[in-house]
Amino acid sequence: MGRIEKQKRLMIEQSNRRLLNEQNEKLTQGYINKMTKSIQGLIPYMVKSGDDIDGIIKKSKEKDGLHFLPFNKELNTHIIDPDKIYSGDVLFFMTDHTSSMGKMGS
Repeated sequence: MGRIEKQKRLMIEQSNRRLLNEQNEKLTQGYINKMTKSIQGLIPYMVKSGDDIDGIIKKSKEKDGLHFLPFNKELNTHIIDPDKIYSGDVLFFMTDHTSSMGKMGS
């Protein structure tokens, strides 16, 4: 599929999400800051094109940095359907500090 076809498909998908009211709630920076300050170990992640939740978690474990725990719906009530996330959506993940500490101590 060419670049123009991908762009057309993306525009159609975005229009359909708006029409079907499948758009996830957009969060303000103030809300994100409040959540991350009130819950220790909570990390916001902005979804990029092509991301899915399992892939985000897997990538976090491949790096020497943060290790995300499984997706928690209670922390992400603004997401209508976790299987339908879109570029620009913000997801909250708890981090597994024991995994990253273990790598640092190795």
